Amino acid sequence: MNFETEFTRLRETRLKEFEKEQKMTFSRALLGGSAWFLTELPEEEESAEISQAETEEVAKEVVEEDDFNPLSEKSHLFESLEKFAKKETESKVVGEKIISLEGGQVEVKEDETSYVELKCSSTESFKSQLEGIEVLNQNYSGVKCLFLGDTPHVGEDDLLMKMIGAMKLETGEYLRMPLDNISQDSDEFGDLCLGLKIVNPEVIVTMGAVATNVMLGKKERLSRVHGELRDKTVKFSDGVTLSYKMIPIFHPDYLKINPKMKRTAWSDLQKVMKLIGKM
Repeated sequence: MNFETEFTRLRETRLKEFEKEQKMTFSRALLGGSAWFLTELPEEEESAEISQAETEEVAKEVVEEDDFNPLSEKSHLFESLEKFAKKETESKVVGEKIISLEGGQVEVKEDETSYVELKCSSTESFKSQLEGIEVLNQNYSGVKCLFLGDTPHVGEDDLLMKMIGAMKLETGEYLRMPLDNISQDSDEFGDLCLGLKIVNPEVIVTMGAVATNVMLGKKERLSRVHGELRDKTVKFSDGVTLSYKMIPIFHPDYLKINPKMKRTAWSDLQKVMKLIGKM
């Protein structure tokens, strides 16, 4: 198999799939004056609803995470290689993720941050004052999505609620929770994992760079990892393990100041919907 030919074929196939998805419409999912999914977005209008202070606050995170510099050809090739490898080995266990190529083999190594050992026991009570932890301190059943990184909004300003409606999620199928910038060796992260063990959502949707980096355990550019399915495992001090799936997306507040990214956000949410059986 010619390696460059295979990547060219893979890239063209994915572009065709992406273009096909872009032609879909979803009339319910209206965000302000434009739908999530349109073949052409209307001209961007100046918004009087977002104050300068709000814009500056959101921009602190945006400037750091979402500087969309064009990828070099070499970088693009490595990104395509990574996606190709993930697709070819997604059903294999670690140690057996080997791809046979002309002239040799390539083994896909597991991300070292995909496994975290915690200091707390799986039977402990919450130790910290983690904001929003009460959301996870109840016996839920049937939770499909936990949205991490929520910020308080009400009424028409609640863009996340519109996103949830567009995903066809019903009451009881989703939870919303804020998340500050905490480390994975903190009591707050231990409490978060204890809550995840109780709720056991099918997928965690991390919104924005802060929530994404906390759950990944390392700093990643959101422009690089958004829409990617990641598998993570944590081990409590008593040997009990908890595995969860996560998909990062751009924060709803960021979409308000950069509406051109709505289409990308909707594409990412469709991946979540497919994962939880809503598409």
